Amino acid sequence: MRLDLSEFQPKSMFACAGDKSGTVKYPVIDIHTHLSIRAKSVNGVGVGEKMEFLATPESVLPRDDPQEFKIMVN
Repeated sequence: MRLDLSEFQPKSMFACAGDKSGTVKYPVIDIHTHLSIRAKSVNGVGVGEKMEFLATPESVLPRDDPQEFKIMVN
């Protein structure tokens, strides 16, 4: 049986007993971010040293509470 991608409606199974205090226990560490890509590619593979920046860290980092976000690795 085939399932067309437009029909795929997954339901989240994530559940945890949360703390509603509004503060974080541990800061977020984003270890896989793509804010830049190679400016030139051949067959989908980036080549050369020239980079194209899709966003700046300041534009994607949360601004409400800087203590919630610790590190972002591009």
